[in-house]
Amino acid sequence: MKRTRSQIPLIVIFTLFFAVGCEDDEPGLNLSKKEWEVVSITEAGSLAPQPAKDTYKLEFINDTTYELHLDVNHCVGRYSIPKEGKIDFKGAACTLICCDTEYAEKMAAMFPGMTSYRVETGYLILSGDGRIRLK
Repeated sequence: MKRTRSQIPLIVIFTLFFAVGCEDDEPGLNLSKKEWEVVSITEAGSLAPQPAKDTYKLEFINDTTYELHLDVNHCVGRYSIPKEGKIDFKGAACTLICCDTEYAEKMAAMFPGMTSYRVETGYLILSGDGRIRLK
C-alpha cells in the first residue's frame, strides 16, 4: 500500500507537467514579423488553383497590420485573429502607381474574404471565399 501512495504524487506531477507543457502561451499562430510568398490562389467555386505568375509577398508587420506587395503597387491593411484558426482581414488601402496584372488585382481582392488559416508543412493556407496558399 505504501508503494501505491508514493506513486500518486508522481502521477500528479507528470499529469500537471504534460498539461502545462501542452498549453499555448498565446492562442493561435504568431504571424507578426513574418513574410509569406503567394504560391497559388483558388477562386471561390473553383477547384483548380492558379499558380502565382510573379512574386507576391504578404508581410505581417505586427499583430494588427499587414502589407501585400503586388506587381507594382502595394497594399496596407488591418487584420485580427479572433481565435485560433480564424482570421479577419479588413479592407486595405493600395497605391495606384500603375499596371498590376489581373492576377495580382484578383488576389488582392480575395484577402477580405479569407476567414480561416492553417499551417500545413510550411505553407500558410488562407481560406474563406476561395483559398490562398503561401510559403
